[in-house]
Amino acid sequence: MAVLDRLSLRTLQDMRARLARTDGDMPDDGSVFLNRVRNDDGSETEVRADKMALIARLDAAIASKSSDMTETAR
Repeated sequence: MAVLDRLSLRTLQDMRARLARTDGDMPDDGSVFLNRVRNDDGSETEVRADKMALIARLDAAIASKSSDMTETAR
């Protein structure tokens, strides 16, 4: 996910922690609300993602960013 590559390690960690705490407003399908977009016809659509898949992507981005920082420090 190219967007995640541009975020700082701290931001990724904060997003991961916040996402891990979201349980109360989650529907039965395990998805989490990301955004609401307006369609060309004026209607709105909620953009949702699978919580566990999103956490896995954040974990991968955090690991990659941590590895990059370790390599840079050497």
